[in-house]
Amino acid sequence: ETKEGKIIADIWNDKIIDILNKLESISITFEAKFDEEIVEKIPEVLYHITPTQNASKILKIGLVPKSRSKASYHPDRVYLSNYLEDIEDLGEMFYQKTGEKNWTILKINTNLIPGGYFKLYTDPNYKQGYYTLNNIPPQAIEKIKEINIK
Repeated sequence: ETKEGKIIADIWNDKIIDILNKLESISITFEAKFDEEIVEKIPEVLYHITPTQNASKILKIGLVPKSRSKASYHPDRVYLSNYLEDIEDLGEMFYQKTGEKNWTILKINTNLIPGGYFKLYTDPNYKQGYYTLNNIPPQAIEKIKEINIK
């Protein structure tokens, strides 16, 4: 280490300490990679919102966990709710975040998901929400509504 390098490092450390001292508080949040709150009684009906441009593909191939447009980083998921009104409200929130105006609400009939593999977890970031790490086949999905945000 050179004398100049040490002087620069000392100045940098002093600035960082000064900035930290001016802050009232620092908040650090950690999220579990996998949440442990599995839903024991899966609702018969769940809802999912997607940009309208994705709806026809989803109706053909089903819902596949993705990692786009999330507030935090974790394994790919499909987000769901059992409250239609809450899913409708998400359209406005997603519009604010993405600028996308056209959204489609899909209804999932969980009784039509074969094989008994479907697991549902509570979403720690969305009180009325759930997520799954599983695919949802097209036969369990029905388009019920389009939302156009103005």
